[in-house]
Amino acid sequence: MRKWMMAAAMGAALLAGCGREPTAVRAPQQPRLTASPLAVTLTGPIQPQYGISCAYTATATGGTPPYTYSWLSSGISGSGSGDTYWGTISTTGPKTLTVTVMDDLGEEATTSITRSGTQSIVGCR
Repeated sequence: MRKWMMAAAMGAALLAGCGREPTAVRAPQQPRLTASPLAVTLTGPIQPQYGISCAYTATATGGTPPYTYSWLSSGISGSGSGDTYWGTISTTGPKTLTVTVMDDLGEEATTSITRSGTQSIVGCR
């Protein structure tokens, strides 16, 4: 590339010596890098014990970091901070946790998991 730029500069100098105006020399364009599409996965315990606070973790890939995370829960009480949600199931029946990730360019990806608690002493497995 350096030889090409030197040749272009020399060509412009030669044109200037002939009394002609040099034309603008255009540098070659670099290929644009495109990020892979934004995606998110959500993991957590398969059947958490009632009343035990368990961690659910979102993993964002692709897109353009940094990422922001928004959490929505139906039946899993708790709160999310960044890529982690700490939640507790205290009643029977299926409960759903949804996370939406937004990248630096405003692209979004969403995923959900559904869990049911257990009375067995299993903790957060």
